[in-house]
Amino acid sequence: MADWAVANGSNHNVLNWERRVEHEALKMMKFTSFWGRSPGSAIRVVDDLKRGGDMSAAGDTVYTTLLVNLTGSGVAGDAQMQGSEEPLVMHRQTVVINQLRNAVKSAGRITNQRTFINFSEEARAVLQKWAADVMDKWSANQLAGNTGETNTNFTGMQSATAPTSASGNMRILYGPTANNDTTEASLSVSTQSNFQLTMLDEAVAIAETSTPAMQPVQTDDGPKWIAVLHPYQIFSLKTDATDARVTWYDYNKSVIQGGGKDIIGNPMKGALGEYNNVLIHSDSRIPLAPSTTTVRRGVFFGAQAGTAAFGRDGGTETRFKYDEQEEDYKNRLGIGVRTIGGMKKNVYNSIDFATIVLSSRAAAP
Repeated sequence: MADWAVANGSNHNVLNWERRVEHEALKMMKFTSFWGRSPGSAIRVVDDLKRGGDMSAAGDTVYTTLLVNLTGSGVAGDAQMQGSEEPLVMHRQTVVINQLRNAVKSAGRITNQRTFINFSEEARAVLQKWAADVMDKWSANQLAGNTGETNTNFTGMQSATAPTSASGNMRILYGPTANNDTTEASLSVSTQSNFQLTMLDEAVAIAETSTPAMQPVQTDDGPKWIAVLHPYQIFSLKTDATDARVTWYDYNKSVIQGGGKDIIGNPMKGALGEYNNVLIHSDSRIPLAPSTTTVRRGVFFGAQAGTAAFGRDGGTETRFKYDEQEEDYKNRLGIGVRTIGGMKKNVYNSIDFATIVLSSRAAAP
């Protein structure tokens, strides 16, 4: 157990310092902005284990079900219908929840006296940032199928599932198609495997022709696909100036010169821009591909790409609750946060339901 303490003579001991603390800036939350309870949300939040606050909501597992669309041709004319009914096909997956906590504790009142920090306020602030960061890591690691992260505290309280691939239902792109890469290990060899705008075109084509077909996320600006890329992938995207193919610079320049809206700074949920009905976001939480050092797994996704579930003691809308504990005759104060929840990428019938991984070389500039 480690208590935070400020000793006499410490560099942090107040002498005549400015009375404020500069916190490390919290990375802007990306994935959690797409959480919601509607079927059109990217990460659908379910509260089956939270309802009522009584034992009717007991348990640590939520089952989600996909009802597959009918595919038959039907019966024409007066041909007999009885005996030709089409069966309903359903697939199911499970989402497991668990408790996750973190806390900080002051060594005592004299420590609080020696520093300008308001321990209670600053503890709440850093714990809030920690909780927000963890929530986004749940989504980034789950949707990217980051099997390289073995600490389930960072993967939604359950192991991540690797991207699935099947004929007609590809769920991972190995760099630009023209480069013919077939493994993530091969992507790190050449700059030709850097992220290119055409990867979004391919992802949209796959999403719209998959079985079952993916559906875009419902936004205030209409249905949109979402792509979240690592900043190094964004750098490759914006600096690509290769002739004879569509590039970010040429595309945005032509739209603006043609009198279209300025999509370079699309404000929709913090997007950097929009291309082919895809809102493009940047987030440093996008993980490395397992066993690589320069290959990142950006994610392209639509509605119901994942499911988040919470228990009846799982917190408020922020999903975390604060707890305070006094010890040693109220000399020491501990502040903690906790939630009971979990998050998982939706995988039905062994196919990622609404996620496509966009793997590409992503070396530091």
